[in-house]
Amino acid sequence: TCEIEGKPETRSTSTLGDHPKDPKWNFTSQVAGYQLGDALLLTVWDQDIGKPDDMLGKATLTAEQLKSGFVGSVQLEGAGRSIEAFLRVKVGAKDPSLWDRAEVAATGAAQDGGIEMWAANSIKMEIISARGLSNPTERPLEKVGIKTKTKPYVIVQVADKDGNIKDGGSRFVTPEAGSLEEAEWKHEMHVAGCNVGDTLVFTVRDDNIGNYSTAQDTANALLGHVTMSTDLVKSGYHGELQLEEAGYNVEAFLKVRVEGRDPSPADDAWMASACAAHEAGGEPALRNSCKVTIMNAHNLRDADFWGTSEPYCMVQVKGKGERWSRWKTPNATNWKDPKWNHEMRVACKPGDALEFIVKDDDKGKMDDVLGKVTVPADKVKDGFVGELELENTGKKAGEPKAVLKVSVQGAEFDIVDRTVVAIQETKVVIEEEVKHVCCDLR
Repeated sequence: TCEIEGKPETRSTSTLGDHPKDPKWNFTSQVAGYQLGDALLLTVWDQDIGKPDDMLGKATLTAEQLKSGFVGSVQLEGAGRSIEAFLRVKVGAKDPSLWDRAEVAATGAAQDGGIEMWAANSIKMEIISARGLSNPTERPLEKVGIKTKTKPYVIVQVADKDGNIKDGGSRFVTPEAGSLEEAEWKHEMHVAGCNVGDTLVFTVRDDNIGNYSTAQDTANALLGHVTMSTDLVKSGYHGELQLEEAGYNVEAFLKVRVEGRDPSPADDAWMASACAAHEAGGEPALRNSCKVTIMNAHNLRDADFWGTSEPYCMVQVKGKGERWSRWKTPNATNWKDPKWNHEMRVACKPGDALEFIVKDDDKGKMDDVLGKVTVPADKVKDGFVGELELENTGKKAGEPKAVLKVSVQGAEFDIVDRTVVAIQETKVVIEEEVKHVCCDLR
């Protein structure tokens, strides 16, 4: 069926297809009431006599895609677990230019000639591997005395710009990896319903009771998740993403290759270099991650009545507070001026601020807070190194202020900005060298 989105009264229905798996219709219809700015909803159904028809998949052609006319394939959403189904359509424009007509004709001729074209609402990717995954603390079958091996798998879903998974969207799942320690899939897929402006949510779970439904997904233990930003969906990406909620003090990473929905020449150049580095066994790019070094603190209070405090410092994304997305230093022995110099990777995304909390490790009871401070989102993105005055220290007025020294290396969320920055930094170095040479010549 074909209808203007939000106007079911405009629906037109095709004839029945000639094949259950690869049907052909060659059906032509006029959609009444169509105006520029409208979107078209295309739905494939299975006709069931005597009961409601089953939906086999749906796709939406946006107003932008329809503006100049459209010919090509769209990937169907809701086609079933990990099913990659496509619908080929041709839509004429209301008032196309000569260029629009030529482009549509060329695309149609290419497809008629057997040349595979990019589906309009589809994104191609490969789920490669994961590292640093931690064994889940609770597994459904072990609760009833059945011991099984951890078998991680990955779920991919399309979400809006804020990371909210789309209702009725498709759910694509990899096979299970052989083990937690060697989590490798190298699984390619096309994910339906992904357009410029969307995000992608990757969720890693342990296949303990099966993964054929969202209910089973929810029951299976979570090993981590990450949302790929709109910028990376647009540009494409090949490298690692740090997983959130991977476990307390766990640094886990998922390696993927995603072909961009609308890459620029600079994006294509970056992707080519990333793929070459991967083939050569080089270190992969890393996003959704921030390198943090917790150096030391000064003028902390002694929170223990007997003995002395054993301070440690914890970092988490401000406002989240989930226990499984926190990272911490070891305990220090110097209670007043502890030194940690502890380096860690913290999973974060654009707009995240980092909260540092210094605590006294009290065995057998709740740890005392010795101070806390937040590094705002702009400094997380740009980078920061220095001392921060702690709040909530429990110290009396007039006592020396407690401070924490940290280093936050600028978080990398996209690929183009870093390329531009590198060029600018190189330009500055060259200019400084030229000035130095000129000064020496004088």
